[in-house]
Amino acid sequence: LSRGDSDCAIAYYNKALEKNPRFVEAYYSRATAWNIKNEPDRAIDDCTKALDINPHCSKACSNRGVAWIKKEDYNRAIIDFSMALKMNPQDANARKNRGIAWLKIGKYNRAITDFSRVLKIDPQEARIYGYRGIAMWKMANLKEACYNWNLACQFNSCQYYIMSIKKGFCK
Repeated sequence: LSRGDSDCAIAYYNKALEKNPRFVEAYYSRATAWNIKNEPDRAIDDCTKALDINPHCSKACSNRGVAWIKKEDYNRAIIDFSMALKMNPQDANARKNRGIAWLKIGKYNRAITDFSRVLKIDPQEARIYGYRGIAMWKMANLKEACYNWNLACQFNSCQYYIMSIKKGFCK
């Protein structure tokens, strides 16, 4: 999967699961490949199997949350990311994705809280400044939105900042 070949990864995890059908890591790793292939139902099935075997598997919760986002079921995604964060509070990826789900359902303060916590873990994560800027913009806080988009641009992610300048939001 690290080489970008989802089909090869799925075949690999299929063989691993034939040998050991209780191999939790193979289920949630195969789910990652299904998510990459945009097959969220299959990812959800694999993550659910992993959680049936080990209900404390934060990676399975997080991967299933990604699949729910792909299906635009943001409330279920939030539930799974929240479960993952109870098991592993330092999981920046689950927190980022939960923030995105909050953003999608219009819970901007909650999205900002999650994005801010991610930035405490990794202050150079440019995309998070961009997402936080969107949440600020949605709350009509243009000054903070522009500030966040500018920060994102400092870390080589300028699409929001450039768009905001073109539209006259930021100077």
